[in-house]
Parts: sequence; structure tokens; C-alpha cells
Amino acid sequence: MKRKIALLFTLALLCGMSAANTRADEPLYRSYAYTPDGRPFFMQTPYVPASIVGQYLYTQDGEQIDGLNAPSDLCLKDDGTLFIADRGNNRIVQITMDGVLLKVYGADVLKGPEGVFVDGDGTVYAADTGHAAIVIFNADGSVRDTLTAPSDVRLTDIMFTPMKVMVDDRGYIFALLKGSNEGLMVMNPQGRFQGYFGRNATQLTFGERLKRLFYTDEQIETNSNAVAPSITGMCVSKNGFIYTTTSNLANLQIKKFNANGDNLFANVETRVTVDRRAESMSAVSSLYVDENGLIFAVDASNGAVILYDANGKPLMMFGEKLVGNDRRVGFFTDPAAIAAAPDGRLLVLDRAYNGIHVMLPTTLTAKILSAVSMYNDGRYYEQEDSWRSILKANSSYYWANLGLGRIAYMNGDWQESMRRMALAENQEYYSDALWKIRAETVQKNAATVILVLFGLWLVHTLLKKILKFNVFSFLKQGVSTVFRAVFTPLTRRFPALSRLMMQLKFAPQVLRHPVDTYYDATRRNQGSLVSAAIVYLAFLVLMVASRACTSFVFDMEGIRGVTLVSFLLLYVAPVILWVLGNYLVGAITKGQGTLKGIIIGSVYALMPLTVLSLPLALLSNVLTLAEGSIYHLFQTVILLWTGMLLFVQVKEIHGYGFGETVKNILWILFVAAMAVVAVLAVSGILIQGWNFLNEFFRELLGYV
Repeated sequence: MKRKIALLFTLALLCGMSAANTRADEPLYRSYAYTPDGRPFFMQTPYVPASIVGQYLYTQDGEQIDGLNAPSDLCLKDDGTLFIADRGNNRIVQITMDGVLLKVYGADVLKGPEGVFVDGDGTVYAADTGHAAIVIFNADGSVRDTLTAPSDVRLTDIMFTPMKVMVDDRGYIFALLKGSNEGLMVMNPQGRFQGYFGRNATQLTFGERLKRLFYTDEQIETNSNAVAPSITGMCVSKNGFIYTTTSNLANLQIKKFNANGDNLFANVETRVTVDRRAESMSAVSSLYVDENGLIFAVDASNGAVILYDANGKPLMMFGEKLVGNDRRVGFFTDPAAIAAAPDGRLLVLDRAYNGIHVMLPTTLTAKILSAVSMYNDGRYYEQEDSWRSILKANSSYYWANLGLGRIAYMNGDWQESMRRMALAENQEYYSDALWKIRAETVQKNAATVILVLFGLWLVHTLLKKILKFNVFSFLKQGVSTVFRAVFTPLTRRFPALSRLMMQLKFAPQVLRHPVDTYYDATRRNQGSLVSAAIVYLAFLVLMVASRACTSFVFDMEGIRGVTLVSFLLLYVAPVILWVLGNYLVGAITKGQGTLKGIIIGSVYALMPLTVLSLPLALLSNVLTLAEGSIYHLFQTVILLWTGMLLFVQVKEIHGYGFGETVKNILWILFVAAMAVVAVLAVSGILIQGWNFLNEFFRELLGYV
């Protein structure tokens, strides 16, 4: 009995340890990394909570004093101290990361300051929102200057209510004004107005776009300011770039401007999914850029922190929106600002907490950020060990494969580089490695291939000239003989099979003689639904095969991208909609085509795709992005050829003229579109009905 009890105790202990380890590996809150195209996948917790600083402050003697009150902004100085816009206490405070109060600025001057910035000389700039001014303090705390609304004839009807402030290397002041949709106001060091910077483009609804067709230039210019979104956050990096963020933009929420005002992130999508279950999108409200160009952003709407690389690609996200009074470090309620210390600590200012969340990076995160920074600097070899350890911790992290792929490329291991780039979903570098392999293969084997081809040509010529023997005719005759030997007994026993074989052989003629083929197939009964079904089945098989055989250079997903839904939507639904629309329009317009003829003709029109897609897919494996125009040209020719056959099909089967054919094809497309709308509407109603019944019975049975 004692042995059984001991055994049970041991098993319970092991289970408890296993559960504890599982909990330790699980994220403390939602944590995602991102693929190159912005798709999230789960990762280990990147930052762990350490403390909250600022709820209580301490004198340098260790005495506890009142803490922050509704803080709204922070600025991290190079020495590691923090400057905080303590709005509720009408002051700017300088504190250590341990909460020791070092200095107070403007306690008798400021009113509800919402922004703070400190330059390299220790000069403090406060956005004195309550007094509609920018107050400049010397390092010792004395007031140097107070900047109010600039006097300039170009400024009319503006409210100078600064919420944020920052200064570039020239001493020019950038002010984010409350409610302004003109962008950032720029002033010189003396406070004179210099213009606006980084204005967002006007977002127009469909109705407003229609109105603009009839507006005058003056009306358009007057209307544009009414809907331009206001900037919500800004930052200046150590290398002089100006960053802005606008939380309510549908795309391009983060912008990176050079000195000329060009947005370097104009083609970079920084809006990401922050919750895979709800598929909610980010709304970045403020940001910080470290010395390596890494971007740390706050999504106040979703309570999340998002990290981007220097090129604006999302790296990871973590955090939860906390509702209620059960406040915990790392669960954000009203995050307002963010900063990253040189030692890796992450600081998130939260107004609701009256303090700063101090987060420590995990070992994995520290390796990732260091390796990414070195990668962007071109220092690939220095982080090889880090990339390998990152992959051991998270095999899905694409940056690690990207880094190892670059190292393999530099080492001349093209095959390994291609494998890594495929895992990293990077077609450009995959193409570069493929080009190297192709060039190397050609250099090694070009002479041999030329000699073999010359020898075959010489043998063929000698046989043809001396022995009057044609190799190609011999091979063709041999294939024909084998074919007859196999199928002749079957066709004699099954006459219908002979007819089917003739119909299948007849189908490819549509590529050369479409008019005659459609006429013979429908009017002279040389086509059948059975042969059309076999041809269509071959089309489906070859479409899937072509996806499987297409090079990664031109199809990143390949066979992995073929799901049941995509298969039905791409290869089945369009054919069904075309046939039904064709038949209905033909019936209304008194076309001569029958449903059988329409089905046969529609399937025959797919012959260019059926015959040429797989060869093109195979050809893609020896092409790089440099020859991408060749691939896309052939792809376009195949599609245009298919479209031409569909046009001829409608014309010949229904007996239309050219103009009637064009008109009725437009009607066919309209009917197909209406069918799609009807299916979506019915599906939506059925889903809503199912949800209603499900909730009704759950409530009835007491599950809710």
C-alpha cells in the first residue's frame, strides 16, 4: 500500500512539474511574431513585467512622496533618467528608473502640460497645453523662453494648443497641435513659423469622390482640410529622421520622413493584426525609435506594444487591454508613451496607472533585436549563432532563416541559401541564389551540352542523308504503333470508347481552328458531355500540378496555397457561373446555343490553360526575377488566348454578330456577378439565422 501511495505521489509531483513548465512557456499575455507579409503567429512572451515606476516617488534621501498624476508623455535622456509631463500636477519631473525624483520643472509656470522633450544639452521643452504655449527651460530649471502662437500672415483661424513637442538637430521645433489636420507646425529656434510638416493625405469616402467630379478647384481645396486625419504621435531619431503616427488611418499609420519631407515608408504597410481570434487591427498612437532604428509603438486602442525593424516591418507584438481595477504590470489600460532604454528595458507610460510599466526583454527577444539590428547594418556573420539559437526557440521566426540564408549566400552555398529564403518567404534573395546556381551550371556544362547536341545533329544528318532514315518519323511511327496495339483491341470490343477517343483527340484543335471546332463539336456532334468532363478533369489536375511545379520565385505558396476553398473559387465556381450566365443570357436573347453546347464550348475554351500552364510552370524553375517579364508575358498570352476562345465560343454557339457578342458577354458577366451577390446574401442570412437559433437555445438551456 505504501508503495502505491509513493508511486501516486511521484506521478502527481511529475504532473505538477510538467504543468508548471507548460505555464512558464505560455505567454503571460498575447504575444505574436509576424511573417514578412504581416501574418501573426504565436511566440513566447518577448517582455516580462518588472515593476511600475511613478505611482510613488522618492526623494534622494529615500523619503516617499506623492507620485505622478495623469502623466501624458515621457522623454528618455541619454543618461537613463526620465522626463515626464506630469499633467495632473502641472509640472515636468525628472526621475530615475527607480522612481527617485531629481528635479521639478515649471511647478509654478505650467498648466496641464501634455508633452515634453529634452535635447542633448539638457534643455527641456514643455508643451504647456493649458496655457497654449511651449515653455523652454534651462537645464537648471529656470525658464529660458515661452513661445506662444506665432504671428504670421499665413496662419489664420488656428488654435495653438500644443500637445507634443520635439526638436531636431538644427534646433527647429516641431509642435503637434490639438485638433490640427495640417500636420506638425514647424518653428525656428526663435519661435517664428516655418510651415507645416508631414500632413496626412485626405481620406475620401465614395460619396466625396463622386462630389469631387463636379467640384471646382477652390471647393476641393476648401473641403480637403475637413477630413484629413490628425497626427497622434511623433518622434525624431538620432540620425535625423522624423517619424509620425496616425492611429485612425486605414493604412500607412507610421510614416518616416527625411529632411526633404519624403515619406520613406510610403510603400510599407505598418498596420497589423493584433488579435488572431478577433482579427482586430492596430491603431498606433505613439512611438519611439532607438539608436538602431528599431521602432517601438503603442497601440492604445488594443492595449498592445508593437515592435518594427528599421524598415517598418513588424517584428513582434505583446500586451493586453486591461479593463477594470485589477491592474497588473504589462496589462495596459491607457498607454500614452513609450521608450526603450539602452540596457534593453522597455518603458510604457500608462495614464490610468499614474506610472510607467518597466518591462525586461527575455533572452530570446534580446537576441532577436540585436541580430535584426546587425542584419540591417549588413553584419551578417556576427549573429550566426544567435540566428540558430532563435530557430531552436521558435522555428517559425522568419528573420532567423533570412539571416542564415544571407550567410549561406555569402559562403557560396546557393542550395542552402535557397532553402532558407523559401522558409523566410523572400523571393528576391531566393532568385539571386537561383541565378548563381544557373550561372554556375551553365559554365560547367555548356561545352558538354553543345558537343552532345552537335553529335546528335551530326548523327541525324548522316542517317538522313546516307541511309535515308528519318529519326523523328521513326519515333512518331513507333509511338503510333504502340498506341494502336494498346487501344485497338479495346475499341473493337467497346465501340463507344473509339468514339470517345476521337472526341478527346478532336478537343485540342480548338487552339488552331476555334470556329470550325465549335461548329463541329456542337452542330456535327463531334463533342460530348463525357469527353468535356474528361477534358475538364484534366484541366483541374493540370492546374493543381502547375501550382505545385511553379518556382518559388513566381509563386510563394505553391501547392500549399491550394485549399479546397481556393480550388473551388478559382477553378470550379468561375466555370459554373460562366456556363449558367451564358445559358440564361442566350435564352433571353434567343441565342442558338444549347446547354450541352455551352458546356462543351466553355470547357474547350480552357484548352490554352490546360495545355500550356504546366510547361510554363516547369519553365519558371529556370527563370529568375530578372526574366520575370518572360514568365508574365507567357502567362498573359495564355489568359488572352483563353479569353479570345470564350469570345469565339459565345459568338459561334449562339450565332451572334460581333457587336451582339460584346454586349452579351457583358450581360453574362453581370449575371454572374449578381449570382455571387445572391449567394453571399443568402449565406449571410443563413449564418445569422444559425447564430440566432444557437444563442436562443443556449439561453433556453441555461448555458449563458
